[in-house]
Parts: sequence; structure tokens; C-alpha cells
Amino acid sequence: FFRTTDESHKKNVKAILQGLYEKGDIYKDHYEGNYCTPCETFFTEKDLVDGKCPQCGRETALIKEENYFFNMAKYADKYEQFLNSNDDFIYPKFRKNEVLGVLKKGLRPLCISRKKEKMPWGIELPFDSDYVTYVWFDALTNYINGIGYLTDDEKFRSYWPQVVHNIGKDILLHHCIYWPTMLMGMGVYLP
Repeated sequence: FFRTTDESHKKNVKAILQGLYEKGDIYKDHYEGNYCTPCETFFTEKDLVDGKCPQCGRETALIKEENYFFNMAKYADKYEQFLNSNDDFIYPKFRKNEVLGVLKKGLRPLCISRKKEKMPWGIELPFDSDYVTYVWFDALTNYINGIGYLTDDEKFRSYWPQVVHNIGKDILLHHCIYWPTMLMGMGVYLP
């Protein structure tokens, strides 16, 4: 059993963030977008469905703020090549085609922080104490943190990368775009 509130998880998240930051994969910039509070996700105007969140159908709020971003686009070509060489990585195949379609449109940088004054319960960024990490960045790393990543190499190698993620279609973007590009940035084999 593993919780994302465990101290070992928080320590690993900070180490992952610091490593990506030092590589230049995380940077600070201004962001403007339609924010859905229940989904904790930003959307562009074209993402919205009838002016509402495409995931939950609720109203969004236009927000402009400074945040930190993960440059997913840096790994898009490499990930597309991986998908084209690993036909069973995403199943069913039509979901894989959805992901390839997203990659072909081009990946935007992923906003991976929130101001601590708005969301004090998150894991603080190791390079800027005014910010916490976005919950989806933090939560996805539990798949590797819970099996010994950065803490128990032998245990980690005994499980990873021979794992299977069974997920629902509503979190396809998080698990089939965010997560693989994060792993590539960390230098970790894809599952």
C-alpha cells in the first residue's frame, strides 16, 4: 500500500522536479487559459465544448498567471516513434490513434505548478517555495515511487518496466501523453 502523502513520495517528487528543472525541461512562464477547478486543468478556448470543460461539462474561469511548465513537446517525436514501434503499448488501437492524433497536432507545455497561496496542500517545488506541484504531475509518479524508484533500485528493477496500466478513457491524456513524456524526461523506460 502506498499513499502520495507519504514522505518518501514527496521526497521523490521533489527530486524528479529538480532533475527536470536542471535539464531545462521545466521553466517559468506566463499562462492564460480556461481553468476548470473540479478537474484542476487548464484548457484553451478551442478545447472547450460549448464554452465548458470538455471533461466534466462545468463552467471554467479565464485565469492569467505565472507558473512552471514541463516541456512535453521536447519528447513528442521520440514518443511518436516509440508508439509506432510498439503496437500494443496503448490498447485498444483506436485509443492509440487518438494519442497519435494529439501528438500530430503538437504538444503544448504542461503547466505543472500552482501558486501555494491558492493551493497550500500540494508538494512544494524544490526550486521555488511559492509554488506547489500540479496534482497530476505528482500523482502519476506514485507508479514508480511506490515500487522503489530512487530509493530501492533492486525492488524497482524487479517491477519496472514490465507493468501494465489499466486506465479509463477519461484519463487517457494524463496516462498516455503526460506520463510517457515525463518518464522520457526522467530517463525511465516506458512500461
